[in-house]
Amino acid sequence: LIWLWVGALTFGLTSRSWNAVGMLAVLHLSPATVAGKATGRVLFGFLLGLTVGPRIFGELIDRTGSYDSMWIFSIVLAIFAMAVLIPWVQSSNDENP
Repeated sequence: LIWLWVGALTFGLTSRSWNAVGMLAVLHLSPATVAGKATGRVLFGFLLGLTVGPRIFGELIDRTGSYDSMWIFSIVLAIFAMAVLIPWVQSSNDENP
């Protein structure tokens, strides 16, 4: 059991941990009958972000000549993600007491 915790902590310190945490959340919050579709949609969103994100990042920096715009854009996206996530989690908890 100790090696499981060591592995989990080591994996959690890498840049790949967001994918595992996101998938675990989807599996935890989704009914078993739609878990496959739900994880597929989330993975699509993750990969779309990895595909489009660097292009947007580069364009903002090239157009503004500063990294400030990218920081602001990232903060706005994080706030938007939380605004979507919180009601979703609350509605999921209401359905599964």
